[in-house]
Amino acid sequence: MAFSEIEDYVDEISYSSIDYQMYIRDGVPLIDEKKNNNFKTYGYLIKFKKGSEKKAYDVISKTEPFDLYEWMEITCNGEDCKVLKGKDIEKGSSLPEDTTGEFYGHFDSLFNEALELIYSLTKKRIFNPKQVLVQI
Repeated sequence: MAFSEIEDYVDEISYSSIDYQMYIRDGVPLIDEKKNNNFKTYGYLIKFKKGSEKKAYDVISKTEPFDLYEWMEITCNGEDCKVLKGKDIEKGSSLPEDTTGEFYGHFDSLFNEALELIYSLTKKRIFNPKQVLVQI
């Protein structure tokens, strides 16, 4: 979601797939650590510029919720790659409704209806995010 933060480190992006199953927890896609040759998860393989890899991973590590994710090394298109796999995948996760293995955040209600509802409640002053932040 924070691609703009790593964009300067990117050399190449290609569409690819991996033989790992994807689950969804609270609207967040999680990759299972067990290889599954009967399932493909599709997404984008991002290659970083030589010498920029550590900086890019540092940025990603600062923006991702590591109570949900951890790094895992796999092979993708014959190359060593890193993916963010889900921690405790069996707890509160479910298979995506779309069984194609592709995750589209712009179709997810968490990123659409929920944000629109929060915005409308904020405008009507029914919901004040500052109060919620103070209460937490």
